[in-house]
Amino acid sequence: MSAVVGTTAAGIVGLSVFSNYITAPTQIPGLQLWLDASSSNNFTLSNTSNVVQWNDKSSNGFHFQTVGGIPKYAGGTRGVFFISDSNDYMRSISSNITYIGGVTNVFIVGMFSNANNNLMLVFGSNTDNSLRYTRGSAPNANDIYYSTGQQIFNINGTSVPLMPQSSIFFYNIFSFVVGAQAFFTSPSYIQLSADRIIRGGSTLTGFINEVIFYSNTLTANQRTQVEGYLAWKWGLNSNLPVSHFQLNSNITGLSATVPTGNTTAYNAPFSNFITAPTQVPGLQLWLDASSSNNFTLSNTSNVVQWNDKSANSNNFQRVQGTPTLISPIQGVFFSSTRTDLMRSFSSNISYTANITNLFVVAMYSNPGNYAYIINFGCNTDVSLRYNGGAGANPNDFYFNYTLSQQIFNVNGTFTNGFTPSGNTINIYNIFSGVYGPSAGGTSSPSFIQLSSAFNGRYLNGFINEVLMYSNALTANQRTQVEGYLAWKWGLNSNLPVSHYQKNSNTTGIAAPIPTTAPGFVPSSFLPSVYSNLALWLDAADATTIQYSSGANISNWRDKSGNGRNAIQAISIQQPIYTNKGVNFIRANNTNLVTTYTAQPIIEYLFIVINYTNPGGNAENIIRGNGVQSRQIFLNSSTNCILGVESLTSYTSATLSQNQIILLETIYNSNTSNAQINVNGSIIATANTGIVGSNPFNTGAGNTTIGYNTNSMDSTVYEVIVYSNVLTSQQRQNVEGYLAWKWGLTPSLPSTHQNAYIPP
Repeated sequence: MSAVVGTTAAGIVGLSVFSNYITAPTQIPGLQLWLDASSSNNFTLSNTSNVVQWNDKSSNGFHFQTVGGIPKYAGGTRGVFFISDSNDYMRSISSNITYIGGVTNVFIVGMFSNANNNLMLVFGSNTDNSLRYTRGSAPNANDIYYSTGQQIFNINGTSVPLMPQSSIFFYNIFSFVVGAQAFFTSPSYIQLSADRIIRGGSTLTGFINEVIFYSNTLTANQRTQVEGYLAWKWGLNSNLPVSHFQLNSNITGLSATVPTGNTTAYNAPFSNFITAPTQVPGLQLWLDASSSNNFTLSNTSNVVQWNDKSANSNNFQRVQGTPTLISPIQGVFFSSTRTDLMRSFSSNISYTANITNLFVVAMYSNPGNYAYIINFGCNTDVSLRYNGGAGANPNDFYFNYTLSQQIFNVNGTFTNGFTPSGNTINIYNIFSGVYGPSAGGTSSPSFIQLSSAFNGRYLNGFINEVLMYSNALTANQRTQVEGYLAWKWGLNSNLPVSHYQKNSNTTGIAAPIPTTAPGFVPSSFLPSVYSNLALWLDAADATTIQYSSGANISNWRDKSGNGRNAIQAISIQQPIYTNKGVNFIRANNTNLVTTYTAQPIIEYLFIVINYTNPGGNAENIIRGNGVQSRQIFLNSSTNCILGVESLTSYTSATLSQNQIILLETIYNSNTSNAQINVNGSIIATANTGIVGSNPFNTGAGNTTIGYNTNSMDSTVYEVIVYSNVLTSQQRQNVEGYLAWKWGLTPSLPSTHQNAYIPP
């Protein structure tokens, strides 16, 4: 990208003063410095991206040389990238830059990509004369500003004293004035970024795209000209104020090249970002669940061995139970009920004279007391674990190797313990800690365990990736690994605001897993595997829905093979298809009628439903239209009744509203049993003898979803009915199928056979 000098504003409707626009900074007198990252020709580079020198285009020779670290050229769209942990900074020591007798106007296009205290431009050594972000330090908390005594400070053409914290991670045009009339006359040098040793860690993490200095006072019109040139060149015109005359007029002849927002799409393969753990020295162990090729499996999913990808052959073997590879999406599931356990006995894992850094991506799913993810040795507390309310740190996640651990990070944030509140459990996290002789561990544990047999402290949860490094890592290297794991597993939103990879996906890997508990995972199970499937209505299958007009449903096809389609010919009573659900409206008495019997002898009925507005008596969910028909209805808003028309109701349960639930009713006229389950848990039962003495399995009648009087305000997602007794395992498989399909697994009881594994 380069400026098209000489481009005019001819043809722009309503513009008459064409000279008011510039296409290059040289068109305004007094240009002193011009650093432009829009072309690699403006740099001296090594290894294609390492900046050795940034050349001044003003013809004054104010070139900037790299003094610390290795600033990276990110290409013509994003500028030069500086990293605080690498101590990247550049300096110009030319004596031609002078402030005596004049005022210097500064314009910078750049982005602060870190919420820590960091400086973008510094005048002189160990000075506060700088453009900087203060990270909340007084007196300018959480703001970007130019130091004490500034005469003009504009951001994107608007005069402001400070910039709010919410503006970091965005490109902006900063402009201000320095010089004899401000605070100083002649700094010894000027720096891009700062020396963290001198400045105490205030080095920039962020981008610089263009820097322009003028050695004379500019008129308001000239300042606006420069702002317009930069705004249209770098795609920031929408940030200009409404009153700016270049807000809607691109006369620069330049195509906008950088995003105005955050760096989500940033994928430059800089050395500071890694795409594989092998790029950080000292990799000792790498267990990766993102591909089934990394396992030895039996029966397609039972893990026999988890293979180490580090080339050190530190493979983990199943010792007991049945650890299960759910999918490359969700990792390996360990069940505490099954006492699942894996171990590595490899002598290649050694801690002698070294500290081992550990990183684990995992989820605790309904853990009990002392649930271990990883355990070093036998009969030892050296572990990454959840305390579950026991011990000195109740209800905490922590990495325990001594009472005073050196490092324990959760999602890139240091913590002495991770207290689960709200949705902390059933959420994937990145845990990292340090283990080794100097950290209080043994120099050579006999083995390492995933889960733990120590006092029965087995894991209930998922493990997705495990990394171990045999040497001490720098802060930058730890951040590299965290960024790799965060973007690989979809956890970048969990990183702290100050993490330079929070908004920068450099892994090249699409995040495959949800950040919360598992939702729908494809399963080979289908309800049709069991005999006597009487009815199956599935709103997720759009091919089963037939419309009369618009979204109005006239026919919902039965997938059981029995042809018991749910039909409604009257348009006002037709439900509406919305978001993979069938919406019933009480005011319209919407309903669908099937030929499935209203008087079953035995019935196991499953319905996934959301009551959106329960509001009174006899809101019918499922009802028969024959004499003494089975009814499932709401009474008193949310009290669900399973009963028989004209007979005494025989069981009821209170249901939640405005959330999707799995409602299940079981009826057996042979044994007079009735039962209501919600999300796999028994809510109500009855054995009153009423059903046996007054059977309703005689006569005729059809089953209706909703009813032509007293219908319900709700959305129905799926209906499955069996006309025979299901075993406990069969019933749980159907519940599991529906729970995994409709995102209800967190609501299943922890003891449910499909709470963590789909059927």
